[in-house]
Amino acid sequence: MKKTSSRLKRNLYIIGLKRSGTTIFWETFRQDKRLVCFDEPFHPEIRYYTRSGVNNRKGTLDEYISKSSLIERHWSPIQPFEEIYPDFLGHQVDYLKALIGISPNVCIDFVRCHAKIRHLREIDPDGLVIHLVRDPRAFVTSHLNPYGRWLSPELPARFFEYDGWFDFWQYQTIANLLGYKGHAHERLLQLWKYFTETAEGQYPDLTVQFEHFALHPEKIVRIIYELTDLRYEQLDYSKIHLPNPPYNPAHESWWKAIKRYDINPRFLYKGFDTFSYVDNDNVSASSTSMTNEETAKIVAL
Repeated sequence: MKKTSSRLKRNLYIIGLKRSGTTIFWETFRQDKRLVCFDEPFHPEIRYYTRSGVNNRKGTLDEYISKSSLIERHWSPIQPFEEIYPDFLGHQVDYLKALIGISPNVCIDFVRCHAKIRHLREIDPDGLVIHLVRDPRAFVTSHLNPYGRWLSPELPARFFEYDGWFDFWQYQTIANLLGYKGHAHERLLQLWKYFTETAEGQYPDLTVQFEHFALHPEKIVRIIYELTDLRYEQLDYSKIHLPNPPYNPAHESWWKAIKRYDINPRFLYKGFDTFSYVDNDNVSASSTSMTNEETAKIVAL
């Protein structure tokens, strides 16, 4: 874990890629009733939920539903192509300021703002920017095997040759915009590197490896509170489980790609190196992959 902050902050801003553990990390701080917490405020479907008054399957939208009039006036999403922009647009700034102004202390989970850390600091110098990073192999696996279901009957047998669809969270769209080539795992690795280096290059106040948080949550949370103007109060960590391992983490194809794309080894969780992936031979590939109907029903939020 790397720290750069030197003064106490009042707000918490979590920067992380989709499928990198940002929700469970954010939910830890959501227990603190001194904080008003917002999950993925720039998600394109926020206003759909506030207008319907129905929460999402993760139950993370209560704060938006209770502030539906504010969302109606100010809500402004970030589209996939805007994730690489270094600045928030004017209406996005107004929306963010409206959220920050709700409470003396807020906690916001951003998954579309890696390129915007400098601008975020200009908007709110009192925010503690936390960069949450997941092992790139686990990040890639989570996009090809979301919610424990493989995207295609080709998977996992052809994991390192898979060239099919993986755009649940619009990362295939962004990879195409950036001109990335290769198999799916290679394009996702390149995207992980791009966004991770983009965020680290703007010097977040704290960089946290998700796998370390999953193993030692209270230790890391206490460190974060020490950097804020809030006194630590006991939180419940019972919902935090051990980090999910990537597909065949020691496979030579990972190491070839990691070397090819110059992935920083500091983010490779060593606990995965001795893990042996075992697929259930008693379950057919077709029964463990998603049907077209299931694919259509999944909502990333």
